[in-house]
Amino acid sequence: MKSVLYVEDDEQVSKYMAVAAAESLDLYAADSVDAAQALLNCRGRFDVAILDERMPGEHGHALLDTLDKRSIPTVFYTAYADEEHTRGHIVYDKGQTTQTELVALIESGEIESTIRMAKIDRLCRTAKSNTERIEQTATWLEQRAYG
Repeated sequence: MKSVLYVEDDEQVSKYMAVAAAESLDLYAADSVDAAQALLNCRGRFDVAILDERMPGEHGHALLDTLDKRSIPTVFYTAYADEEHTRGHIVYDKGQTTQTELVALIESGEIESTIRMAKIDRLCRTAKSNTERIEQTATWLEQRAYG
């Protein structure tokens, strides 16, 4: 059974996720970033992390560095997200994806595959951007040297 760190401040949404995951996932629910940090400190490793973005106090993205350092595949399940905060992580919209659908994606391994593909895409975009900067710098240096 896959272990899932689920960070959600809305008690009703957490209850629905617990029901959806009851038979197939080992769900660890946290209602805040601090509670999630405590679970991470106690348990250490999860197969997947699901974060809400907007919560009282710290928002879900505050956990990204910790989760990334531990190589825990992470997605957002939220109604409010922007690229700046999610930093290229996969976002599932609460209005378009049910908890049952999200659980099925985790059970099947599809969510991990989607996360891997998103990471590869981010790395490719970064490499392309770096290559463009190197080419621009090389052109600038040539102009200065032979100008």
